[in-house]
Amino acid sequence: MYEATKNYFAYFRVYEGRRYFVQMNLSETTILRHQRTGNYSPLLSNYVHHLDVMQPYEINIFQVK
Repeated sequence: MYEATKNYFAYFRVYEGRRYFVQMNLSETTILRHQRTGNYSPLLSNYVHHLDVMQPYEINIFQVK
């Protein structure tokens, strides 16, 4: 595991024919967002704005278009 990404966890999942992307910052500091999510529809997040960095303990669930 790379030091720069050791607190970042992300995966794709297919459920009932729809594809989702889940990403998590598991650290207490901001980190760079490793996946571009501009073409994804946000479904659930504990932060309002999706910038180039993820806030501490930020978790997002997107539907992939």
